[in-house]
Amino acid sequence: MNIFRNGFSEDDTTLWLRLIEGDDTALDKLMKRCFKELYHYGTKFSKDDDLIKDCIQDVFLDLWERRHALRTDVQVKPYLFVILRRRIYRVWQMNQLQTDLAAQPDFSVEYTVEENLIQSESARLKAHQMQQLLDELPDRQKEVIYLKYFQEMDRDQIAQTMQITPQTVSNMLQMALKKLRGQWREDS
Repeated sequence: MNIFRNGFSEDDTTLWLRLIEGDDTALDKLMKRCFKELYHYGTKFSKDDDLIKDCIQDVFLDLWERRHALRTDVQVKPYLFVILRRRIYRVWQMNQLQTDLAAQPDFSVEYTVEENLIQSESARLKAHQMQQLLDELPDRQKEVIYLKYFQEMDRDQIAQTMQITPQTVSNMLQMALKKLRGQWREDS
């Protein structure tokens, strides 16, 4: 939440409603507030920085152009994640048609927490082992882990972002954690 000097706060929902009403400063504030997280999320689908930045800009341009048709009752962050993901895939599909490539982009998660937090060599080894275990998870399970623990989304927000049911989110999270725990015990 953004706290202003006068003590008032303005959350994403307030900015969203102001955007729908045609307030271009709300659009600008929302974009500045969400850009970093959207960019970080976009890097999970593409390593092309320019493509990700262009897609984020396109998302906000589309929001502005369609502001009169936008719903007022959305959870802003998951909604932005969904439309960014769709935009990246749409661009990817267009590029696929142009270059006739067959591979689909992988959802990759790079967990670099160890660089700042880990002091000892044994801790670095454990972090490396965990990275390897995470890399072995299916893409959708990695995405659920990322959204849950790195974006701090709840089950319903993850379901909305990934366009699956909340029960599927719970199942995928449980399967991923079970696999990680089992592999961790075997390796330790």
